[in-house]
Amino acid sequence: MSRKRYQAGFVRKRGKNVQTQYWEGTWREYVRGEAKPQRRSARLGLVREMSKGDAKHKLSELLHEVNSPDDQPESPITLDEFWRKFEQLVLPNRKYSTRRDMSHTYKLYIKSELGLRQMKSISRESLQLFFNRLLLKGELAYGTRMKVKMYLSSIFTHAVKYGYLTNNKVRSVDLGQKPPHTQPDLPTTEELRMIEEALPHGKYRMFFQTSMGMGARAGEVPALRWRFLDLEQGIVWIRQTVYDGKLDSPKTYRSAPQVYIPEELVQKLREYKKQFPNATDDDFVFPSQTGKTPIRYSNLLNRWLRPICKRLGITRTTWLSLRHWYGTELAENGVPLKTLQEQMGHASIATTMKYYVHAQEKSSREAARVIGRAMGQPAKSVEAEPNSANFDDITDDTGGDLVGARRGNR
Repeated sequence: MSRKRYQAGFVRKRGKNVQTQYWEGTWREYVRGEAKPQRRSARLGLVREMSKGDAKHKLSELLHEVNSPDDQPESPITLDEFWRKFEQLVLPNRKYSTRRDMSHTYKLYIKSELGLRQMKSISRESLQLFFNRLLLKGELAYGTRMKVKMYLSSIFTHAVKYGYLTNNKVRSVDLGQKPPHTQPDLPTTEELRMIEEALPHGKYRMFFQTSMGMGARAGEVPALRWRFLDLEQGIVWIRQTVYDGKLDSPKTYRSAPQVYIPEELVQKLREYKKQFPNATDDDFVFPSQTGKTPIRYSNLLNRWLRPICKRLGITRTTWLSLRHWYGTELAENGVPLKTLQEQMGHASIATTMKYYVHAQEKSSREAARVIGRAMGQPAKSVEAEPNSANFDDITDDTGGDLVGARRGNR
């Protein structure tokens, strides 16, 4: 690349029609990966509205950033071209679930509108309009738009890291006001017992009971191996998770705790293990028909849980709502918040309280009764205190004396 030089630029008239003639500013700009600077131009304004001097002044303002000693040349690479590099440089270091979701999100929402554009030419304004269209055109939920922004921002951040851009413009995008968070309806304990009874004996029922007793994430229960269970101590270690049939490490370091399970579940697991007399410590607790892979929790949800809930006319239950029920039951029964956080494998107790603990009607009504009792208590009889030495008695305002008038101000 040639040595960078100060750019004064050149201004000239363009067009023959007096009404539409305009000033054009031209300059040369250094581009990453190119040996020589490239010619650039910009329309500065109509000739009938500004003088040549005004046009030169406007061009100098445009070139201020180009002439800055801190300015670094940006690459003409398109978003699609960098995405292919991103797939090689970054995605291999991400969990399988993240790689799959990020690729799906890019192809579904980002590629069609921004993929062919040069990354350096994608302005903050065009990014804001892009996210506004996501809201208006598809009526996407706030959480989905937040995910698109997070993934696109990650792409731009790595483009800056590897020298293709100088800044991440995605960070300035405004998604608007976040809607109030609403908690999904939780199944009652009685409804969960009804589901349990409706499931066939064996692997499917045991899977459901284990999910109830552990409050684990959907992918953590099928990834359990017999060596992860200490039935003597009533402890389960979460060491793996499964997503779309692929085994991976747990979500975070906090997601790999030892979980204490109830004695009732321990006894059921002991009975269940008798069905696998030849099972080794490395075998899955809930194997598929081949015995070499774990059961797919999505199949159990679609083929059993959802049809059962529909047939019984009870609250729609998923593995996530079962996890919410677990957290809420522990909180409602006075389990310390720190213990609850550890049991659920959350990195932050705020996550536990905000998303996984629901206010039950019973507790809410009790809170209302507490306030009601306080409001209903009769007031204590108190003798009227004598007037302050600094204030007069309160008198009829038609009599002339002001309420609270100081003695020295009459």
